Amino acid sequence: GNYTGFCKTTFQITKKSIAGAEVKASDVAYNGKAQTPAVTVVCSDGHEVPSDSYSVEYKDNTNVGTATVTVTALADSNYTGTAQGSFEINGVDINAADIADIPDQTYTGTAIIPSLTVTHGESVLTEKTDYVIQSATDNINVSTSSVRASVTIKGAGVYSGTKTVYFNIVPRSIEDAEVTGIQESAAYT
Repeated sequence: GNYTGFCKTTFQITKKSIAGAEVKASDVAYNGKAQTPAVTVVCSDGHEVPSDSYSVEYKDNTNVGTATVTVTALADSNYTGTAQGSFEINGVDINAADIADIPDQTYTGTAIIPSLTVTHGESVLTEKTDYVIQSATDNINVSTSSVRASVTIKGAGVYSGTKTVYFNIVPRSIEDAEVTGIQESAAYT
């Protein structure tokens, strides 16, 4: 060739910044404890940062809602900076709760919303804390074989979703009724 010898130069390798990287963590179900799902960090160029190159800090990661994840590059790693992400702590589906059978309700002529006993595992749920009555349908008139009364509850607090329970409205007995306003006897003409 036209050249011989060697060329020597010095250059500096700088740490890669993770600022602005995407921090991913899977959503989790509420369990009453601090949640710490595994985290992945992906730089804007698509490079995944090794998990031994950063520390992870979680915030607001116990109750239902959005939790924050902050990753900070370790001083002895090839990275620098911090990045943030989030994950959701989802409420317990109220559909997993049990609603005790509702005894037949006697017709009153007004809307009937029976007392409910709602449990989830060993826990008895409390109305207005764990659930609210969202709606009631067909709950005034006597039930038929094709139309039954229903109440729908909606999860609250750590519970989410809805659940519907059905019950019957039965006719009111007239056995003990007192009839008034009719004459004892009347002459027929």
